[in-house]
Amino acid sequence: MKEVALVHRYVFHIPCAVYDNGALKPAPWQQVTDDFAEVLYKHTDGFFVQDAVGYYKGRSYAEKMLVAYTDADITDDFVRIARILQQECYAYERDGELFIAK
Repeated sequence: MKEVALVHRYVFHIPCAVYDNGALKPAPWQQVTDDFAEVLYKHTDGFFVQDAVGYYKGRSYAEKMLVAYTDADITDDFVRIARILQQECYAYERDGELFIAK
């Protein structure tokens, strides 16, 4: 009997802004999406991105929610790539559980 891999639902929070010197400034979210897509295509046939509004420490900002289904652990790749966003922390979900990476 063939073994079936467990597929996880990942949601990666990609802010479109960075808080710098008291102001929100544009962040290179499209570059993060494009670079992360190269990783994702090795582990899944596709993914989707939804627009959202994030709220953090009294600030609101546009963000992208990248959703992918895969049996691979791709979280380290996400955090490594997302570091160009210069955030205090990086958020992602796996199967409905929220994780925060610094």
